[in-house]
Amino acid sequence: MIEVKINFSLHENQQRIHMNPARFKVIKAGKRFGKSRLAIFEACKKALLRPGSLIWYIGPTYGQTKDIAWRLLKDMLPKEVIRRKGQGYAIWESELTIELINGSTIVLKGQDNQDSLRGPEANGYICDEYAYWDDYVWHGILEGQLAEDGFAYFISSPNKNGRNHFTEFCEETQRRQAAGEDCAYFYFTIWDNPTKSREWIQRLQDNMPEDTWNLEYMALDSAKSGLIVSEFKYDLHVKPTPTDLKNVLTYRGLDWGMEHPTVCLSTNIAEGKPPVYVTKIFKRSDLIIEESSKIINQMASGDKVAVTIADPSLKKRNSQTKVTDLREFQRNGVFAIAGDNNDRGYDIMKMFFKKNLIQVDPSCKDLIYELRHVQYGDKEGDDAMDCLRYVLVYIHDTIFPEVFEQAEVEGEFEKLQKESGGRVMSLYDKRLFPNRMSRDEQDLQSMFDEAI
Repeated sequence: MIEVKINFSLHENQQRIHMNPARFKVIKAGKRFGKSRLAIFEACKKALLRPGSLIWYIGPTYGQTKDIAWRLLKDMLPKEVIRRKGQGYAIWESELTIELINGSTIVLKGQDNQDSLRGPEANGYICDEYAYWDDYVWHGILEGQLAEDGFAYFISSPNKNGRNHFTEFCEETQRRQAAGEDCAYFYFTIWDNPTKSREWIQRLQDNMPEDTWNLEYMALDSAKSGLIVSEFKYDLHVKPTPTDLKNVLTYRGLDWGMEHPTVCLSTNIAEGKPPVYVTKIFKRSDLIIEESSKIINQMASGDKVAVTIADPSLKKRNSQTKVTDLREFQRNGVFAIAGDNNDRGYDIMKMFFKKNLIQVDPSCKDLIYELRHVQYGDKEGDDAMDCLRYVLVYIHDTIFPEVFEQAEVEGEFEKLQKESGGRVMSLYDKRLFPNRMSRDEQDLQSMFDEAI
């Protein structure tokens, strides 16, 4: 008998899951509990203990499975248990498959390719991030292909879009477990990972919106209901803009539409430091770009406008004029660059309010109304918030990006630099490349050059 040691040690709460003998296990856990590593460990252990077995690890997509689980699997499996093939090992990179010396096979797949899941009887399934699966995959395909004595583990954090089939799956498993059936339910959060320091976890929590923390790290189902910017507090964030600010630059957000209102929101930063002061807002419907531009330029009289960040959809060409709306605004004296419309902008906006790094003038009634009323799922009526989001993402990324960096990446770049002997560097590090312009700065410069 050869003693085999998998290259991974379970912490005590992972051990609780592993030692439970149930055939069907459902694990609801937050980020940094160690879900993916536990999933790969289970695949390796089952394959080693059941000679000749076929074990499938299945992630939400083939790409995610390859990027995350494949590397973990190769790191975890000792080379001596992998079957030799000629001068190398029985590892098929193109098929994400590894054969072991005991005849077992571990295959990694993505549930997004349903046709690839149909076929042979399997001895076990590790279903990772099950909340992001198509519910049909398990009940319609995999369940019928599982061997009579096979096992299936379902490991996931809740779906970011709210309650779904995984929520019901967890509740049903708890009922079945209470009835004495061969299944087990587990719930863990980041706090249940003893390898992470309490101080590190607390810093992580302090540096992200509460709903993100509850969903991603505490594994609490989100109904995706309630206010989007729940961090906004009228008594705390609504104050008249100080009149004695020095070295003030204005950053504007722009959202144009014919059916929806055209909105331009102005924010000021003094001395290049927080807080961000939201000072003015223009909101009108049924105006063409030329008319809106005239009012926007009048509103900016006396302001030192550093940049205007627009809804990226303005980069689309008008079907009639063949000219982009962004260029049309430029032609009328409103020089703008396309903003970042990704979901991260909501977290950035929420963090500005959570950290009390933003102040809204009472005159900005349209924005205040939206901050107090716009909820998840609302499809309209958030134009002013969109403008604020574009501005705050730009300010966060280019003016003071260090203002609330997440604790989990804190010091990682410096660590890489040290470990590499200084060979790792950032092309956007202004200390190393003081004359390098960001992509947005290059776009803005080209606009001014063309205008001149």
